[in-house]
Amino acid sequence: MRTAAFLVFAVSVGLLSGCSRGPGASGSGASAAVGGKTPEAFLKWSMDQYAAMPSFQAKATLATKANGEASPGEQHRELFIQGGNRFKIVALAPNGFQQTAVSDGKNLVEYASAGSDHATRYPSPSKIGDAMTVTMRHPMFCGSLLYQFFGGAGNYGQLVDEAKGAPQFGPDETAPGGEAACVVRFYGQQKYGNVQALIGKTTGKVYRLVYDSAPLLEQMHKVMDAEIAQLPAGKDRDEAMKQQGKFPKSFVTTETYSEIKSGATLVAATFDTAPPKGMPVQDAATGPNDAPPVPIGKPAPNFELTGLDGKKVSLSSLRGKVVMIDFWATWCGPCREALPDTEKIAKASVGKNVQVMAVSDETRETVAAFMKQNNYTMPNFLDQDGSVHRSYKASAIPCMAIIDANGNLAAYHVGGRPEEEIRSELAKAGAVL
Repeated sequence: MRTAAFLVFAVSVGLLSGCSRGPGASGSGASAAVGGKTPEAFLKWSMDQYAAMPSFQAKATLATKANGEASPGEQHRELFIQGGNRFKIVALAPNGFQQTAVSDGKNLVEYASAGSDHATRYPSPSKIGDAMTVTMRHPMFCGSLLYQFFGGAGNYGQLVDEAKGAPQFGPDETAPGGEAACVVRFYGQQKYGNVQALIGKTTGKVYRLVYDSAPLLEQMHKVMDAEIAQLPAGKDRDEAMKQQGKFPKSFVTTETYSEIKSGATLVAATFDTAPPKGMPVQDAATGPNDAPPVPIGKPAPNFELTGLDGKKVSLSSLRGKVVMIDFWATWCGPCREALPDTEKIAKASVGKNVQVMAVSDETRETVAAFMKQNNYTMPNFLDQDGSVHRSYKASAIPCMAIIDANGNLAAYHVGGRPEEEIRSELAKAGAVL
């Protein structure tokens, strides 16, 4: 849900993580090529081992450190994965709060033990690594970079950001159970930053992941600076600066996997998507907070917005084009995760019958600084009075609306979606990319 930036930052403190060394650091005891494989080839080989597993079971613990000091308690998980898009992840926080994400291959249903009066149902992703919900993307809910391994070597680009440096071998270790293993250091996708993965040399199993979410942490500090700079001198500014001072500057998250089993038969009941008795299920696109502003196929609400370039654009002036609206904000973590896909689609739409519109209700200065810092070129528009957000019921973000060339609403989603799904819906609306 959209809320004050500093509240989001405070909640996110326990959701960040880190390690002390980057992908290029080798250090003493660095492993030689494993079986003649380069670090990249070794990672891809490990990913192929996961993709070939008939099933996967494991337990995991997640421990975090803030500014070098261990956070109280650990998160405990149980993982059951079969066939790529059939999975069940149960995460138990130190305070007893439990979250469950379960997919039977058709539907993904998520629910919590407390704090929610309903479960939410989404279409199942094609594979677990493509799950775009907040629960499945965030490491302190049910998310993990491990899920990208189940896509095989073809998913390597979703695991490693080689623009930040090639993977490197780190020290050899003995994994739990006695398997010879080695550390591979790389820069992870999805804001995971610097990653250290302990992987078995014989089985390819991942025993440990350590990461720092450095890009996300850096961005959050910059956004806090921008927010403070806009506040007038006084009580609110002093309080904001006080809260910023409490925000940790470094984090470390360690995911440790144990009782790993591959190939065991998992009964169908494992992936039963029924929530606890008495808890209703709401579809993500049709729940009371996620209902489209008008029925699909009906005329979308008209609007006029001003772009970062100062030019005004109305929806009615875009007739003949398929319009994709991405409601977002700089402080919204899920929005930032989805923006790279919006950027790719915006670049692909140049000269085509598609108009991409990234819409924020923040100030011009905040949005422009964020775009420049991240080298984004997508068309951005300002909704500073929030009127377009209200007319499109974008009270929760990210929120996306696709409007066909006749001005009718073709698709509407609250929450992130995989790029291929967005492209498919654009094509159904008549877009040619």
